Amino acid sequence: MMTSMFGGDKSDHPAYVLVGKATYELLEGPDWGVNVDLCDLVNSDFHRFGKDAVKALKLKMLKTPMKPAVQLLALTALEMCMKNCGAQFHAMVVAKEVLGEMSKLALTARCDTEVRRKTLQLLEEWAAQLRIPQYAEVYNGLRNKGVEFPGADLATAAPMHTPQQTVPRAAALGGLDTID
Repeated sequence: MMTSMFGGDKSDHPAYVLVGKATYELLEGPDWGVNVDLCDLVNSDFHRFGKDAVKALKLKMLKTPMKPAVQLLALTALEMCMKNCGAQFHAMVVAKEVLGEMSKLALTARCDTEVRRKTLQLLEEWAAQLRIPQYAEVYNGLRNKGVEFPGADLATAAPMHTPQQTVPRAAALGGLDTID
């Protein structure tokens, strides 16, 4: 078995495989099909795949500081999961301390300008749309530190909701082995 940049041997776990595909450094932009597959996987069995998806996205976003393209792809996949995987996913983002790490990322002087802008946009949007205190606390904490946000356009932002699963679980896995 191979070890991956995720640490340990998680390279064969479905959520890690899909996050790896969604954040492949040679992609020129988001692979929307893979991102949809990730959302479908999480929605198919949150208790089995939700935690791994959050952890894998967090690692891709934070452990690749010299690869802004990978960070942006991870932020985009995280945004899509936030908008499509529901309250359990929102709570897991809090539980796995993703918000605090995003805050640190936005405050880091060496953070790429576009990564910083996307991070702040997401934090602002989530604080405005979700009624979860931790999201507002991170947003307000950054504002109190003098951080200027890009100004989320909430009128055109996609709402946070969980649609019905679009494909059967087996199709979302694309033939991946689901044994833990």
